Amino acid sequence: MKVAEQLTKMFAGNPSRPEGVEFELMVATWTEALQDVVPEHRVAEMFVHARRNRNSSFLMDVSEVCAAWKTIKETERHALPRIGQYDYRGSSVCPKCNGTGTYLFEKRHPVLGRDYTYGAACNHE
Repeated sequence: MKVAEQLTKMFAGNPSRPEGVEFELMVATWTEALQDVVPEHRVAEMFVHARRNRNSSFLMDVSEVCAAWKTIKETERHALPRIGQYDYRGSSVCPKCNGTGTYLFEKRHPVLGRDYTYGAACNHE
């Protein structure tokens, strides 16, 4: 279903948009090609990435969406620290802010007489 939505967007305003059985065949073909390559929840992101990074004025091909997925997957893989470079299990976490950098405190408003929650930068003491 997501592939059909993206193909509809791709052909928006295009007078040569495939209709009926031809469009259904195109959706089925694209879905079959992308099925084991691009995760379904990221299909829209891959279409956008492929559209933004293309140089051709010809109709976009399914291979361009697959290439966009490979590019993003490779980029994300290199964005993560390698095993042993960073210890995610942090031994000490600030009890005031739980490692967020902002701690919350309540303060009574002098005029309204109500308690409000405020946030302030934590100095991790």
